[in-house]
Amino acid sequence: MERKSTVLAANINKGLTTAISGILKKVFNKIVMASTKDEIIDTIKGGEDIDVIVLDISTPPLMGDKKDWIDIIKGINSLNKNIQIVTLTTFSDNTLALMSIKGGAFDFIPKPWNNDKLSITLKNALKYKESLAEIELLKEQACLLEKEIAELKQGTKKPRRIKKLEDMELEAITNAMEKCKGNITMAAQRLGVTRQTLYNKGKKYNLFK
Repeated sequence: MERKSTVLAANINKGLTTAISGILKKVFNKIVMASTKDEIIDTIKGGEDIDVIVLDISTPPLMGDKKDWIDIIKGINSLNKNIQIVTLTTFSDNTLALMSIKGGAFDFIPKPWNNDKLSITLKNALKYKESLAEIELLKEQACLLEKEIAELKQGTKKPRRIKKLEDMELEAITNAMEKCKGNITMAAQRLGVTRQTLYNKGKKYNLFK
């Protein structure tokens, strides 16, 4: 089953919606739109499995200053550090663009954008997001292994066969699902992976029907 990817296009000028949608459709399976800070935050908190956010910071948020977008980027990262943010800026906003990178954005693209450049940047952001998800799962597996080694050293656990990577992955997923009472979305967030990634791996181990 091929993983479905989702992009959130935020604060995009209505006149540019059609132009950017054509590019986004070539990279992502699903496009979600948001116009305000609250809509962005509500979309993420609402459980939408966002991979990448394309955020136009060249115009200020409602009732605010353009620099407020940096705080919004930091807020997005605090909610889900794995979501990758690509900002759109004007050529005269280099300082703001660099501030967005320091604030946690993956990259920035100046407007008017080059279609190929924007497409490549979005693909790279998506690949990076997927790599982070795999790393988080490996970290969870490593923690389980460290715990088992500590228990063996303390004599509180009997030695058993060395686990295969698949066994450790299955145990990490099972533990997360138990702690989250079967909620796939919450378990995915706990493991630092997307809901679709967790679902695919669960299907691999026959955990989900």
